[in-house]
Amino acid sequence: MFQWLKRWPVDSKSLSLPSEVIQRYRMAHKETNLTDNEILRQKIVNLQHALSLEKMRSRAYEKLIEIAESEEGISILKKDGAKQ
Repeated sequence: MFQWLKRWPVDSKSLSLPSEVIQRYRMAHKETNLTDNEILRQKIVNLQHALSLEKMRSRAYEKLIEIAESEEGISILKKDGAKQ
């Protein structure tokens, strides 16, 4: 699809689309001119969100292991110290 969009852009005259369609497309895909600081802040927000999701995922795995160990009565986590 991306190749198609590159070959025949929506606002190109070769597609003969109605002007309303082209105008709606331009409004929906309007490029914003963000400053470097705004881009970095947006990345920080995205990374913080990803971090919070990973923390929840990690806690879910810990809880899963805890429940499995209590129900099955076996140790799942690796023991401290190496065998020699």
